Amino acid sequence: MIRPEQLLADRHWRRRHSRYAWWSLVGGGFISLLYTGIRAKRVDWLTWGAIYGVIMISLTQISSALSPADPDAPTPLVPGLLNNAFVIVAVVSGIHVLRVRKDWLRWKATALGQPQWYDASAELNPAPSNVPSPSDVAWGGRVAVDLPWRNATEQIDPFALAEPWRRYVVDALGAQARFHTAVNSARTGPLQDRLREIEDRVDTGVREVWGIAGRGHELADAVRRIDPASIRAEVALCTDKAVASGSATDQRTLESLRSQLASGERLEAVIGDTDSQLRWLNARLDEAVVGTIELSVQAEDVADLGGLRHDVDQVVDEIEALRQAIDETGGGPSPSTPT
Repeated sequence: MIRPEQLLADRHWRRRHSRYAWWSLVGGGFISLLYTGIRAKRVDWLTWGAIYGVIMISLTQISSALSPADPDAPTPLVPGLLNNAFVIVAVVSGIHVLRVRKDWLRWKATALGQPQWYDASAELNPAPSNVPSPSDVAWGGRVAVDLPWRNATEQIDPFALAEPWRRYVVDALGAQARFHTAVNSARTGPLQDRLREIEDRVDTGVREVWGIAGRGHELADAVRRIDPASIRAEVALCTDKAVASGSATDQRTLESLRSQLASGERLEAVIGDTDSQLRWLNARLDEAVVGTIELSVQAEDVADLGGLRHDVDQVVDEIEALRQAIDETGGGPSPSTPT
């Protein structure tokens, strides 16, 4: 049976099951919410769909009753305002439809596949955690420290991450899904056994991509709380003030702000480096998977697979090294670049 992560990694599947949102393009966002609420048994979506529907139908009826019978007559003020209110409610309901899309696709994937990666009860009854949340320290509580990511054994949920980290996990899951399909389609025997060995390494690589992406998400969130742009503006103002006054207090304040700015800029550098490395390693993993699938179709025996295991191992080893480095130091070594 297809697993939920395989469905969510398929862009065409996501688009196909987002057709419910088309109603919002013609002002029928409440219909989309009623549909998803009924299918997913979500009372909140049903409630909002009913509220939007009642408001829009009521506005339409009242506006029609107050409008003049002569179509050439100018529209009175009140019906005009009601028509404007109808448009506003239609737009708001459309935005609401787009906001529930993520949860709708989660439910749809879990309903169609085996719920191995997403457990809705975990959100309703989250397990206690002994991992401390990032604490804000220094001036204005801007600088965040100690940003641990989740345990590597967690189920993968790409929608828990912001972009671009979500995209990297979805791409890795897509490569994993294609490889699983190829392994299951291979002839039973030594060839399939060797492919399953490689499959284990691919699974490890996907898990490590999830960990790196999660760490990048946390670091990006820390930078947002630090707000380096705001600190730069304060540094500029405080510099002028310190030069003009010559006050020791103003000078210490300036030093504190500069220290905070340096922390934020270091994190920005780590995020940029991690982003570029993960993008490249993800592409290499996908390349290795595609190459393995291609040869597995043409191979007659295990010997024809050649050094594919070595190629996959090399990519996964570099992904693991990046994960370890970013967990330990907040940064990562630059992987060997292709020649």
